[in-house]
Amino acid sequence: MLNFMIHTPVNSRGRITEYVKEHLKELEQELNDEIMVSSPHDYETGCDENESWLLNCIEKDCLPDLVITHAGEFSALGNTAMGTYFEPLAGELEKRFPIRPELETLRDPQGYFYPAAVVAIVMSYNSNQVDQSRFDQAWTDLFQENLKVIVPDNSKHITVAAGAHILKNHPDYFSTFQGFERRFSPAEVTKAVAAGEYDLSITNAGFSMMSKGRGVEINPAREGTILLPQVLAFKKGSDARLLKLAALVLEKEIQDYIGNQGFFTSNPEAVMGEMIRYDGQLKNWEGWSAYIGEVAAYEKENGVSR
Repeated sequence: MLNFMIHTPVNSRGRITEYVKEHLKELEQELNDEIMVSSPHDYETGCDENESWLLNCIEKDCLPDLVITHAGEFSALGNTAMGTYFEPLAGELEKRFPIRPELETLRDPQGYFYPAAVVAIVMSYNSNQVDQSRFDQAWTDLFQENLKVIVPDNSKHITVAAGAHILKNHPDYFSTFQGFERRFSPAEVTKAVAAGEYDLSITNAGFSMMSKGRGVEINPAREGTILLPQVLAFKKGSDARLLKLAALVLEKEIQDYIGNQGFFTSNPEAVMGEMIRYDGQLKNWEGWSAYIGEVAAYEKENGVSR
């Protein structure tokens, strides 16, 4: 049996999972094997927000054959080389699905990660309470005086990615970031801003765009959106059959869907999230080791030990 674990943001996870399941019967016949679709919740053993499905899978020797997940999850490996647990098949997948030019900087030269899509993390504000003219269109706008700011819960990958960015690029403001109020999910954060409870938030572009009719607007940072890459990774020992399974989330139909949710899509023929025009973080990408290292540094500041 082949196991495909799907762990993407909530505004895409349901449709991606549904799309994969719609094609499983045909693919099972082609591959002559059963395929199970799973989620990280199938591998969690506790309620601690620092729980790592990846470490639990390694400990129990039940790592999924294929995963699509937030790249920051791999900080759990610490100093362990990716090659210990994962197979470098991304280059083979790229032969069939070339990465669109806008995301080429995310190509993994070692071949462990294929960037299936990227969540664009943005600042959203209540335009009925705050005039856009007060913003410098920079991530330091978060720290202007007399603004009530809210972000998702510490366990959410949006907050981890944003916190890692602030810790690296604006360390003098990091303690202020840590003091921001939290709501459980990005959707709840956006609703709170729309309701006028808060002036400014950190959320993903998709949730912000969905609330535009309720007075929620994006404050685009000149430095670019903060990146939350969704990567495909293959278990050590995986063979070429897994490439056909991975291909399901790269086809135009499903890539169009997630592009319409505000994601940056890897398929060059698919819809691209409009915030790609603020691509400073892509242009200044320093590589996967640097990105995951920044996440690990943020987790260390928050007392996460792997």
